Amino acid sequence: ASIANQQDMQVLISAQVAEAYYAYRTTETRIAIAHKNAEIQKRSYEITETLFKNGEQSELDLQQARTQYLATLSSIPELELSLAHIRNALAVLLGRAPGELEELFVANANYKLPDVAVDDARHIPANLLNRRPDVRAAAWQVASQSAQIGIAEADYYPAISLLGSLGWSGSSLSGASDTGSLLLGSAVQWNIFDYGRIENNIRVQDARLQQLIETYQNTVLLAAREVDDAAYSIKKTAEQQVFVDEAVKASERALEIANTRYREGYAGFQRVLDAQRAMFAQAERQLLTQSSSI
Repeated sequence: ASIANQQDMQVLISAQVAEAYYAYRTTETRIAIAHKNAEIQKRSYEITETLFKNGEQSELDLQQARTQYLATLSSIPELELSLAHIRNALAVLLGRAPGELEELFVANANYKLPDVAVDDARHIPANLLNRRPDVRAAAWQVASQSAQIGIAEADYYPAISLLGSLGWSGSSLSGASDTGSLLLGSAVQWNIFDYGRIENNIRVQDARLQQLIETYQNTVLLAAREVDDAAYSIKKTAEQQVFVDEAVKASERALEIANTRYREGYAGFQRVLDAQRAMFAQAERQLLTQSSSI
């Protein structure tokens, strides 16, 4: 049971490393999206500035474009700070000093988070729950307590020593000396007048066993619920991802049309601002949906 608990801690640390890694990659991508959005808003700001200087648009459009552009730029340092915090947390989990991690460097600029196969999550054998450290630890605790009943029942029978016994005892009191004992020859020890203590001890050990059995069953049920919840979450998130991806494409097209109509004088700048906000919100949602499925 102690070994299973130790393995449980190893699994927990591995899970925390994986969670921190995906949080790092997600934040990294959010920063890239923010820079991309800032570039788009910068172009809109430059267009409105040119139109304002030429007297074709009011200062309201200029200030609205400038406000949105600066707001996006102000969000980047906060994301970079969060990225540094996640990186340092990951370094501590790996037993390293806070700072840069070589493993986080990606040469490929088009790096994407790995996708989770939905079909694999749907068909998970129930006996795989036995591989969970918490389930195995609970099972070993039941086995250990079951052996305690046998030990308690052994007190009904005499203990026989054929060759003798060797004993030693020590005391934590200052000035008290340690004592040793040596008995040679055969000996028999039997608790005949136990006054029901042996039977009561057996009942106590059996009650503890029943308690651990209930704990084991509850551990298995909780493990099954967690696995089923995770599998269903992966399935539904994958379904949601399809619609979110389509929404991102539609918002990008809407922004393109809004920019064109604004430059040609058929629409006000408010339509451009609304289209930008919609596209940025959908892009953020797309990333968060993808990261939540892992």
